Amino acid sequence: MASSSTIPSPIDNSFPNFSTNLSAAYQYFVQFCDDPTRRDLTLTSSAITLFIIYALGIVSQLVVLPANWRLSKHRSAFLLLLYINLFDLIWLLEYVWLSLEFLVGTRVQAKYPFGAYLFRFVNFCIDTFYIELAFNRCTAFLFPRLYSKICTEKNMKTCVVCTCLVSVVYSIYMNWFPERRPFHCLIQLGYFEPMTSITKYITATLPDAGLYDAVQIAELASICTPFFLYAITVIKMVHDHKKNPSTSIIQVATVMPRGSQSNGEERAKFVNLMQERTRLFSMCLLSQVPYYLSHALYQSSRIFELSEDTVQILAILWQLLGTIFHVQQPILMLLLSKDLRSSVRNDLAKIFGTIL
Repeated sequence: MASSSTIPSPIDNSFPNFSTNLSAAYQYFVQFCDDPTRRDLTLTSSAITLFIIYALGIVSQLVVLPANWRLSKHRSAFLLLLYINLFDLIWLLEYVWLSLEFLVGTRVQAKYPFGAYLFRFVNFCIDTFYIELAFNRCTAFLFPRLYSKICTEKNMKTCVVCTCLVSVVYSIYMNWFPERRPFHCLIQLGYFEPMTSITKYITATLPDAGLYDAVQIAELASICTPFFLYAITVIKMVHDHKKNPSTSIIQVATVMPRGSQSNGEERAKFVNLMQERTRLFSMCLLSQVPYYLSHALYQSSRIFELSEDTVQILAILWQLLGTIFHVQQPILMLLLSKDLRSSVRNDLAKIFGTIL
């Protein structure tokens, strides 16, 4: 989730008239974000709270990482979850640093904008991995026979590599012009996206404005893909369940391979597998809820002209929801995946056994 901050466009006397000078507008917002007089107790308290949450999130991601890595060797869904795990860890480390900058009251300004490239790359990877995960989980339910053929470990690894390559290209393009590069804003929590605050007639002066808008529309459409995939799957499951109310959702989702209906032992294994798939599907579905709530709040600040105080309140809310989105994954995995719980339990037993 591209957690970022927005500042109202220059619409009153407190904002200078930039005419069509995009560089001047960008530099104004850089100075605006570094203004220490605009920091208040609410933001400071939020920064401390989020710093603690980020730190706990890092611990939880590290706890499930070894078990996730082992399970990824056998199940394609866990392979995608492993990379989501890794990139969420990078995201959390990045935002721990941003929280420290906020609390100290100064930004580290490097000669090269490495942070902007990392920010774009990590968020694009996470968003795309969740799209691939939604396709993986929904195919496992809707087309279980096809799933075993197309969602192989080799194909999922290919998807991961392609995602990383596309993310590199995306990050380079989105940061090509300095005026589009996000930076940490010290009067709000998270990154400041200049293109969401500088008025449209100014940003349109860039030579690739049309292509940039097309990329933004495509990105927004792709973000909605998991929602539609999960919605179609849930509707299909509920519809099948209504047709035969005596069966459970898991039984509805269970489609035995040909020639195995009479094999009781094989059927039991397959039903257990579908139960695990049901848990993983539930985890993936639930993990998207705070993402879409956060995204809805974020888009509202881009569509409507809001006051500075309103935007700051929304910024705290979508930052909190975005944080939940990145922190919740290992917790949901532990709650809903029996295999992962067992593997993590063994890891912790070995660690504490060695220490004690």
